[in-house]
Amino acid sequence: MPDKENLDLVSDTMEIIRKAADVFRHYRGPLPDEVVLADDYILTEKSSWDELVTAYRMWDLGGWHAEAKELKALSTWACKTVPANSAVGRFIRGAIDEEEMVTQVALPVSAPLEDRRLTILEVILRHAASGEEWKESLAGLMVANEITPEQVEEELLRRAAGKEFF
Repeated sequence: MPDKENLDLVSDTMEIIRKAADVFRHYRGPLPDEVVLADDYILTEKSSWDELVTAYRMWDLGGWHAEAKELKALSTWACKTVPANSAVGRFIRGAIDEEEMVTQVALPVSAPLEDRRLTILEVILRHAASGEEWKESLAGLMVANEITPEQVEEELLRRAAGKEFF
């Protein structure tokens, strides 16, 4: 299983991509064939995932001013670079949210069903303990893994009684 640092990096990368998507969401014009970064570094649809992520990070940190069409081009190229059925590919295409993507990246494909279920339960518990709405937003994940809201609430109460921290 990837370590916490790697999962944080994946989560951080996806958050930057989400911010970029908000910028280009309404852009319907033509996409450029190439994107020129600071220092005349050129990206194209043949650029690697790492190069595309580096460009996003530069944009996020203010090291490169990108137009909506340039950010949309990076995402379009990223979609071609990342397999559609991978967790990251499904996230980029809007099929899953960031939390589910990170959960899937964290779990090996061959993880026994019960191990996967327990890991997903832990993600749901952390989300619920944070005070955020979870019953509706994570309903699909709970149904797919046979986790009921009652089980989550019972576990939250059990941990609170035992002063167990997440």
